[in-house]
Amino acid sequence: MTLATLQQAFAATLRDDPQPLPIKDGRVAADKRLQIYRNHYVVTLTDTLKCVYPKTCALLGEACFDAVARHHAMVHPPQTGVMEDYGAQFDATLRALPNIIEPVPCCAELARFEWAQVVLTLTPPSPAFEGSALALLSPEQQVQVCLPLNHQARLFESDYAVSDVWQAIATEQFEGLVVEKPQALLLVANQDKVHWYALSAHHVSVLNACPHTPLGALSETQLACVSELAAMNAFTTQRLPAMLRSKPCG
Repeated sequence: MTLATLQQAFAATLRDDPQPLPIKDGRVAADKRLQIYRNHYVVTLTDTLKCVYPKTCALLGEACFDAVARHHAMVHPPQTGVMEDYGAQFDATLRALPNIIEPVPCCAELARFEWAQVVLTLTPPSPAFEGSALALLSPEQQVQVCLPLNHQARLFESDYAVSDVWQAIATEQFEGLVVEKPQALLLVANQDKVHWYALSAHHVSVLNACPHTPLGALSETQLACVSELAAMNAFTTQRLPAMLRSKPCG
């Protein structure tokens, strides 16, 4: 048995898919030693998921969350040894469990919301947008500019008021909470913190258009939205056309 084959067999055994392993009985039987490793594996991944999805855990209750987390650990094992990026597809795991998603239909969206925040904090930052850079261009150049999105910003749309649910859990204030309400948010990471801003349908339309639509093709109303989105740190100067890096006009 090669080392790679041994590692694969051991990993499968930890996921409760026993494989032949050359383990000799000692003071503790081989199967009991493997069970100790398996328990440690599951507990470690469950604790990791609790850190990634604290509000989802609070919504479902710890016992329920632990059961789902154990199931997820078996179906979606880590692909690397780096635990800070473990937890993807947990919302899909929740959606696939009728006994979970039917009584608490917003739980998968809340998990998706929490994972989106993790992804943004792990994304390398891009240069902040500087409106002064546009002022250095001639009017003819300005109308040709398309605004790229900040790497640490993303649009998040949901059929549920996930940010309201998140806040209600954080503050333990549930009075007046309306869960079944569509919501569009701009999530923006700053170091290890994520801020979010409520967006109108018009904001969403402009945000989607900006990376590939020149400013000159936008209406005055859309340009006003661009200014509001820029104040939310939605854009970056990175990958702007070379004209933004040229000498001042005039």
